[in-house]
Amino acid sequence: MKRNKKLNKKFKKIILPTIIFLIFSATIILFLNTPIQNITKLENVSMCEKEDKIESYRIYNISYEITFTYNLKNELGIKNVRLINMIHHPTLVQPTDAFILKLIDFKNRELYKENFSITVIPLYALDPRWFDENGNRIYYPNQTLPTSTTVIMWIPYFTNAMKIDIYDKNQKLVLSYDVSKFSICNMNNICDNEESCDTCPSDCKFTSKKS
Repeated sequence: MKRNKKLNKKFKKIILPTIIFLIFSATIILFLNTPIQNITKLENVSMCEKEDKIESYRIYNISYEITFTYNLKNELGIKNVRLINMIHHPTLVQPTDAFILKLIDFKNRELYKENFSITVIPLYALDPRWFDENGNRIYYPNQTLPTSTTVIMWIPYFTNAMKIDIYDKNQKLVLSYDVSKFSICNMNNICDNEESCDTCPSDCKFTSKKS
C-alpha cells in the first residue's frame, strides 16, 4: 500500500507534469512549423497581374458570329451563335434609330454595345428601261417581296460573357440570348475548370511563377 502511495505521488509530481509539458511542446512546435510549410508551398506562386477590368477578358482574335432573323412584323430572333477566328473591327458610324445590342457579363456589367438596323425589303438597283424619257416609271416587274430576312453580325468575344440583350429604339428589351456556354470565366470567385489568370482574373487572383 505504502509503495503504491509513493508511486502515485511520484506520478502526480514528476511523470504527469512531464507528459503535459511534452504534449504542450509538441503542439507549439507543430503550430510554428505549419506557416513555414505553407510559405514554402507559396514560393512559386505570385499575384495575378491582370486586373478585373472589362478589357482584361477580351480575346481579340476571336469573335461571336450572330445570325439574326427578322420579319415584317418587327419580330427579331437569334437563329444561331458561334465563335469564329476573326478580329472584330467596330463600326465607326452606327445608326441611331435602330436596335441596340449589349453583351453582358456574369456581374451584369456591359462588356460591349452596338447599334444595328435590319430591313426586310431588299434594295434593288432599278433598271433604266423601266423609265420613260421623262424619268417616269412605266414598268413594274412582277416580283414577290420577301416577308422575312436573315442577317449575320459579328461582335468581339469576351471570356466572361453571360448573355446578349437586344433593345429596340425605345430602350425596351425585346430579346435575350444566353451565351454562357462559350464562356471560360464564370466569375464565381473560384479558380476552376479552364480558368486562369489570363482568362479569368476575377477568380484566379494567383498564378504560378514561370521557372
